[in-house]
Amino acid sequence: MSRRANREVDLFIREAEHRGACLESCPGHLHKILETRVSRGELFSPLPRLYARSDSWNELTTSQRTTHVLRGLHELHPDWTFCGISAAVA
Repeated sequence: MSRRANREVDLFIREAEHRGACLESCPGHLHKILETRVSRGELFSPLPRLYARSDSWNELTTSQRTTHVLRGLHELHPDWTFCGISAAVA
């Protein structure tokens, strides 16, 4: 993969971390990079199409992990209606 594509992925990951969310799947040409990084253990995928840096994920509490996943799901599915506790988090 090209350096430019890898830099794009790094930027997307940093932006997601800044938002306190898992990275939602990137555009198609970058998806392969994400999956390669998961197979290498650099990234963790708690759900399909959601990604986080493995070292960052391991430092999060269960509550923080839940928040990251819910915010990532909200970005993947902005038309979804969250309810109960998940509504307060997402």
